[in-house]
Amino acid sequence: LPSCPSLLSLDLSSNDISSTEGLGYLPCLTSLDLTCNRLTRIGDISSLSSLKHLALAHNSISDISGLRTPNAVTALVLSDNKLSSVSSLSPLSGCTSLLTLTLQSPDRRLTN
Repeated sequence: LPSCPSLLSLDLSSNDISSTEGLGYLPCLTSLDLTCNRLTRIGDISSLSSLKHLALAHNSISDISGLRTPNAVTALVLSDNKLSSVSSLSPLSGCTSLLTLTLQSPDRRLTN
């Protein structure tokens, strides 16, 4: 992907991806879909400073510490992951532009 620095939207859903590494070459990216992969954590994505929409549903994510930035994210989908408590969402406190957060999970409830 280093040859596509102007890419605005990237759909990597259902690709058996287990890491967010290597996305730093996409500084113009505004929409990223990583739904239905094998992610267990989100690494640092701070280099995606233009990112507005991030879809991470249907993974096995229990650690979202890499979501401290970028602040441009306005919509975040974390449905059907392995987040277990409200405190596991604390990294989102740095996402000051966040307008929509989706956490639906039919088999799981967040605890205090």
